[in-house]
Amino acid sequence: MTLNSAVVELIERSLQSHIYWSGHNSSNCIPTEWRVLPFMVVLTVRKGEYQCIFDAAQVDSVRAGAGEVLLIPAGSRHRLVVDRATIADGLHIDFTLFHNLDVLSFYEVPMVVPAHQAEAIMRCADELTATLEEYKSTPNLNNIALKRCASFRLFYEILSVSQALPDKELRLLQVNRILPALELIENQLDAALKVEVLAAACALSRNAFSRLFKQVVGSSPLRYVNRKRLELAMSKLVYGDRPIAEIAKSVGFCD
Repeated sequence: MTLNSAVVELIERSLQSHIYWSGHNSSNCIPTEWRVLPFMVVLTVRKGEYQCIFDAAQVDSVRAGAGEVLLIPAGSRHRLVVDRATIADGLHIDFTLFHNLDVLSFYEVPMVVPAHQAEAIMRCADELTATLEEYKSTPNLNNIALKRCASFRLFYEILSVSQALPDKELRLLQVNRILPALELIENQLDAALKVEVLAAACALSRNAFSRLFKQVVGSSPLRYVNRKRLELAMSKLVYGDRPIAEIAKSVGFCD
């Protein structure tokens, strides 16, 4: 199945990358407690080793040594164990379509990229984290352009080692049908969003909308809304200092 030109143009306009943290050629690699982050963690190991332990039945743990890349999926509960002498580039990053839809949800992304496949990702991560260091001190137009280019080169290389899910093309074609609901969720995450309201925005019945939404996104509308609320709350907890009650209210939780 081939995407038509209108859908391709819509995807091209809406594709975004967001970087929440970066570390360039860092020797300050430390273990973490259990955590859940709303974005992908990318660790390109230059020296030493990272181990990621998951709180999940499917995978217990994975290891990435020198020359390998560790890709920790968004939303996974995990903790990191690291050798003292480890040196790595690190990123907290996501790639989204239509405001808040994770592009990598359309792919099976490996958790560890072996050394014989990792060279291009390592190079892109090095360039991007170095650019971000420069961007922090000199946020001019040149560095904004370099940041954008480097982040999408990294995205391309991650896709190159990933496997597209069988229904990727169909799901992408159908995204446009639920786009009004995705925009409502993005703009009114602190409001009491009802399935009927989201369905009406797409000119669909409640049942038809719920079926289509689950087919495209992979979860029910309300589960998706709650996940987005939790992801936003996690970002505010990790990167801000606002009180928990205030954060809860800002993302639509009453307590």
